[in-house]
Amino acid sequence: MAEEIKNKLIQLFLFIAFSVNPLIAQPDNRFDPFDWEMYSQPGRINSISEDNTYFYFGTENAGILRFNKFSEQFDIPITRAQGLHSKSVKHVYFDEYTGILWAVGDKFIEYSFSKTGGWQKSALTKARILDIGSSNNYLWLRSGPNFTKLDHINGVNLGTYSSPDESNVNWGDVSYNYMNLINFDFNDYFVEDAWLLTINGASDSRGEFLKYKSYYKSEHKFSWIGLDNGALLQIDKFSKSIKPIFHGLGTNLIRDVLVDGDFLWIVGEEGITKFDMIQNTSEVLRPEEYFQFDGRAISSLLKVGNEFWFGLNGYILVYNTKKDSFTRFRSESMITDLALKDDKVWISNVRYGVGDIFAIDIESKTKLEEEIPNVPNQDWNEILVMRYNAKSKGIEAAFYKDKKVYFSNENGIYNKQCKAIKFNGKLKFIF
Repeated sequence: MAEEIKNKLIQLFLFIAFSVNPLIAQPDNRFDPFDWEMYSQPGRINSISEDNTYFYFGTENAGILRFNKFSEQFDIPITRAQGLHSKSVKHVYFDEYTGILWAVGDKFIEYSFSKTGGWQKSALTKARILDIGSSNNYLWLRSGPNFTKLDHINGVNLGTYSSPDESNVNWGDVSYNYMNLINFDFNDYFVEDAWLLTINGASDSRGEFLKYKSYYKSEHKFSWIGLDNGALLQIDKFSKSIKPIFHGLGTNLIRDVLVDGDFLWIVGEEGITKFDMIQNTSEVLRPEEYFQFDGRAISSLLKVGNEFWFGLNGYILVYNTKKDSFTRFRSESMITDLALKDDKVWISNVRYGVGDIFAIDIESKTKLEEEIPNVPNQDWNEILVMRYNAKSKGIEAAFYKDKKVYFSNENGIYNKQCKAIKFNGKLKFIF
């Protein structure tokens, strides 16, 4: 278990690196397909397909999600970490005649013999492809009034037709920008989590209206409806129930991460993600679901007992895990970092170009007059670390060592452009 967590932590930088500079190259052949893992906010569920083991979901931002039919859990997704060339997958299709998994991406039509890695590019997707299907001999694409025949092994274009020249084409799921499920009777099903479903779309428990993007009817226990916000509706034909499911991160703009046992807490814009590093599952705390959480971008986080503290612009947000509720208290500046020392939470913030460090009492959530020693030792290093916005300041991080404050940017570490001073009894950093 410890080794598995260690391996997950080695991959931790993917959450940061891919949110800024996504992987665009084929993986090194020295690696197995799932040596590297990449997770994102899914965006729209554009398409759905299946083979004997998995359901596949083509997404706007997260490649191809995979749901295991036997474990009934999501497995590691197929993304550019596995060699997929496209970030957005418009259509995903399993050809039962050849055993090949096909993906119509934002750049290429791609295929994989293993259904995991080794993705090959077939053609540029210049035309808007509405559907994909196959026969015994060919792969077919429908684009507007035209149908394109492809070799079903390598995807070579074999011509364009006004209609397929064979009648046994097995088309994929139903997927459109605006889809109505006029032939589906939702009255036959119990809908969980207080969702309301109609032929035109879904309303979640908060009353937000969501559009249907894709529908896949399976002979398996589950059929699926994909929504425009990245959620899935799992239709259980045996229990006659419909369950909303969300799998993925709550944001693609990651600001900070924190390891808590088997879980990785991820913050940024739009939501807070609690990611299980062992089960590859995620829980997203959304602003619409909680009072006091208004959805502003979160820049930092810290665990304090059974609470998680989040630093934002203008206030500190506190999540109580036992009560599953948020409280907050104001700050007059941007909170850039949080640290725990001596039963106090130390806060690093920046206002009008001046960095300030102060302490907060954990119980009362009030500001203390506690000061950093004039000659702090190395135990204070974390307290003196500050993180600033690289875009506006050109500064990535700062740390204290040997009575000096060092700043870093993309060119290296330096300290000649800043100085520490005492101002009104507090330690300030001027730059």
